[in-house]
Amino acid sequence: MTGKVPVIYQLSLHSNSYPDIECLALQHNPAFNAIASPERFVDIAKAMGVDTTGMNQEQAIDAGIQAIADLSTKVGTAQRLGELGVKEDKLAFMAQNALNNACSLTNLRKASLEEIVAIYRSCL
Repeated sequence: MTGKVPVIYQLSLHSNSYPDIECLALQHNPAFNAIASPERFVDIAKAMGVDTTGMNQEQAIDAGIQAIADLSTKVGTAQRLGELGVKEDKLAFMAQNALNNACSLTNLRKASLEEIVAIYRSCL
């Protein structure tokens, strides 16, 4: 639903912890993909128990992302890629592999190499 397959797939190649990767992707990918389908991310906020009454779309999306981050912290998953051993010097390689992966075709937004590197960097 969130178009997270390319990020999760590529990051999972560099980690033994799929749940950690899933949580990181759910925290960082929505900010990129929400532009393409904001109503989906408002629905996610509501599903996470966020009362979106009185919020505009951007506020609801931000609150949903924060609810995901809070749940991730509560259950103890990694909060940064560095905790999983990912280093800055691997980001461009990982991003290029994500672009080359057929799953990138299903993402809600077409991403450039630089945008994927920025998403990964925000997770470091």
